[in-house]
Amino acid sequence: YLCSKQNKVSIEELKEWYNGYINEDGDSIYNPMSVCKALTRGKCENFWGSSIPLDEIRQYIINNTEDIRKYIVQLMSNEPVYMQLFGYETEEPDLITLNTIFSLMVISGLLCYHDKTLFIPNKEVMLKFGNLLSVPQTGNLSKVLEDSSKLLQATINQDEETVARLIERAHSINADYFTYNRENTLSCIVSIAYFAAKDKYNIKKEDTSGKGRADFAFLPLNPSDTAFILELKVSKSVDEALEQIKSRDYAASLAPYTGKKLAVAICYDDDDENKKHFVKIEELQ
Repeated sequence: YLCSKQNKVSIEELKEWYNGYINEDGDSIYNPMSVCKALTRGKCENFWGSSIPLDEIRQYIINNTEDIRKYIVQLMSNEPVYMQLFGYETEEPDLITLNTIFSLMVISGLLCYHDKTLFIPNKEVMLKFGNLLSVPQTGNLSKVLEDSSKLLQATINQDEETVARLIERAHSINADYFTYNRENTLSCIVSIAYFAAKDKYNIKKEDTSGKGRADFAFLPLNPSDTAFILELKVSKSVDEALEQIKSRDYAASLAPYTGKKLAVAICYDDDDENKKHFVKIEELQ
């Protein structure tokens, strides 16, 4: 009702930004403070409160980077983590365990925990994760975020060589943390590799448009910025991926945007020990 009354922020935007928490009864819950600020200001932004003990959580992660790293990578690529939590160990705050770290994240609102499943609830919190981990002490986690900004710019610039190199590095660093089939693994890698784009784009995975589902649609918050469709293939050619984007009209979802529109194909040969990646980017007319 409030969204329709002020006609600036849609309910779909509010869901993406601030919904996703779940209570014990399975009810979906929004962050009420952020909803109020978004409706008052007429736009969705990261309004998450500064009272959360991020420094404490960051220090826990720094001290346990290798133990927690695979779970953080999965969470940031929108993959859930299945784990039994037993609550925050307040009596032994110096005993840093995965249970301590994740329980504190749940208490703080950084994670949602439901049915023994941990996940990042919404876009607002996902962006907060980027702030949390973008310090050199988090090792390769911060490197992933640093590369992410370069990757987005290289994609917009149609710099195929740089995109291939950065995706290849992200894949070599993170592939062992995913135990899915080959194409799903590549999809998870791309999600984490393009993390920086979450600040400027609505990223739709398995986007329904045209005559099928595009692997990713990057829809800019500023309609005049570059929009692009990204298609992934394993052991197939980039030309096949580009042809699929065109023949199935995946770019239909880009029609409302006035900036440059791109088709991006990312492929690698799974039989190659080096897992060399290939990229081809074309501007769509």
